[in-house]
Amino acid sequence: MATTYAPPLSHRSARLAYGQRSGQRSSYPLLLVVAAGVFVVSAFALVLSQSGVLSRTTAVTAPVPSVAVVSSTGPAAATLQLTPAEIDTVVAYARTMQPDDALVQVRPGVFAKRSNVNGIPLRGATVYYDVLPHQSFGPLRSGQVTEQQVNVISRQAESGSMVVVYTKK
Repeated sequence: MATTYAPPLSHRSARLAYGQRSGQRSSYPLLLVVAAGVFVVSAFALVLSQSGVLSRTTAVTAPVPSVAVVSSTGPAAATLQLTPAEIDTVVAYARTMQPDDALVQVRPGVFAKRSNVNGIPLRGATVYYDVLPHQSFGPLRSGQVTEQQVNVISRQAESGSMVVVYTKK
C-alpha cells in the first residue's frame, strides 16, 4: 500500500528547509548588545558636553588681545560713555540671539551674528563686542584693528567667559 505522507526529515534537513543554516546561531543578541553600548556611550557624551566637561576648542585667527580700560584724559577723552542699561543691551546681544540679529556669512560655511560682525549702533556710534575665549568676529578679534585702535568701554565676566565691549577710536 502506498502512502501519501512525506518521508520524515532529519533534524538537519528540517533546519535547512525552514531557512536556518546548520551550525550557525542567531546574531540578534549580539546586535542588541552592540546597539545598547552605542546608545550608552552617545548618551554619556551628550551629558558631558552639556555639563561643559567636553568643550570644543576652535582656532582663533588673531591672538587674544589683552585689553586695558582707557583713561578719560588725553585724546581718548572722546570715548563714548554708555549707561549701565546700554551696556546690558550690548551684553544681551552677545549672550543670546535677538529678534533683529540675523546670521551673516563670515566665510564659506561659517556664520556669525550680525551684531558680532558689524557692531550695534548706539547713540550715533557703533559699539562692538567680543566674547573671550570663544570665537568672535568683531574687528578686534578678527585682526581688522589692534588694541591700540579701540576704546574698551566695559568687560563683563560671567560663567567662564568675558564680554569685552568696545568702540573704534
